[in-house]
Amino acid sequence: MINEYEFYHGAALRSICEGSNKPVSIEVLDNHYDNSAYAINNKVGLYIKHTKKRLTPWVFTFHKQHQDFVLELKDIYDEVITLLICNSDGVVGLTFKELKNILDENHDDAEWIRVERRKRELYKVTGSDGKLEYKIKQTDFISKALQPF
Repeated sequence: MINEYEFYHGAALRSICEGSNKPVSIEVLDNHYDNSAYAINNKVGLYIKHTKKRLTPWVFTFHKQHQDFVLELKDIYDEVITLLICNSDGVVGLTFKELKNILDENHDDAEWIRVERRKRELYKVTGSDGKLEYKIKQTDFISKALQPF
């Protein structure tokens, strides 16, 4: 049986592969990360969350453990990109710095990230501890995951 998360993760990972003009290596990281972590070209860690909710706004809960996972990945890789998959609408990719702008270094038991997008517009991202002052394009996650930091 195919798990739900595999559909969402697979769509994002395929987009990353198709967005590259060079071969891409993807490593599935162990179950320690709740089946949500990957390494791209052994340089960029990916931490993926998804929602089945069809319409905006999409809210992603980050428990303390999830934020700790991202921090662990940052200790290992040059960069960590958090992918927020908004059902079939698209994917928002946040660099570690962007993530820390909206979820600070104090990892509470449960925090949230809210993603909104109107038709033909970019994604607006806010979190428990702040907001991004700019909007994010739907395809930005590809270049962020492939960029050699």
